[in-house]
Amino acid sequence: MVDQLDRLLKNAESRAKSERAQEWVRHTRDCFDGVKTISRMFAAKRAFDLQPNRAMLLLVKDQVEAFEQWRMRILTYSTNRQYVDRWFPAYDAFCGCILGNGDKYETYYYRADIVQKEVAAIVKGEKSARGLGVGSFLGHNELFAPITWDFNRMMTNLDRPKEEKKALAKLRAKELTADGFVDPAEWPSAPALPFSRYQSPDTLVKEGTGTVARAIYDADTIYVRFECQEAADRKPEAEISRP
Repeated sequence: MVDQLDRLLKNAESRAKSERAQEWVRHTRDCFDGVKTISRMFAAKRAFDLQPNRAMLLLVKDQVEAFEQWRMRILTYSTNRQYVDRWFPAYDAFCGCILGNGDKYETYYYRADIVQKEVAAIVKGEKSARGLGVGSFLGHNELFAPITWDFNRMMTNLDRPKEEKKALAKLRAKELTADGFVDPAEWPSAPALPFSRYQSPDTLVKEGTGTVARAIYDADTIYVRFECQEAADRKPEAEISRP
């Protein structure tokens, strides 16, 4: 589908004659190339998930590099305000979205001055956009992996022999609560099972954050609890549904 849309857009580019047509098609190309690079990036990631080998990881890395080149292309437009003010609607908000990293979308959406300073620092080389996740104006559907992956670390780990991993579960000692859940007082005594993450050095992952799982079992059921630690200065939000 993406390739078909690309062919249609190339046809439009060849037919655009007036300045108005050329510039709007140019704007369409800029936005579409973002869709194209992200689509190919996630297609490569899925291939790596199925076959986690060096060749597949290098393919993901190449697609992430293509995404970063596209992101930098958009940010560099900031040096031509006459162009973006006329032909790139909501340019500053769009830059805020591709720099949001999952935690700045609201600030960037409402404060164009903050976005402009951030973009200017990146274009000048004072900061880097590499490794930052893509945020959402609505506060969800952020894009992280594989943009935030540390490929050097992952490549090193691919060369290591497979390790057998064991998860220790604790035998349930107390009765279930009235609503069928494990007594909260039991969870701290269950062994913590940390999750490994491969974050790019450029990401804003703060110390003290992470995820661990704990498991408790009885004769019929294994109960698993996930504990997600957030930075102290960020208010966690979650939607919890129960059967």
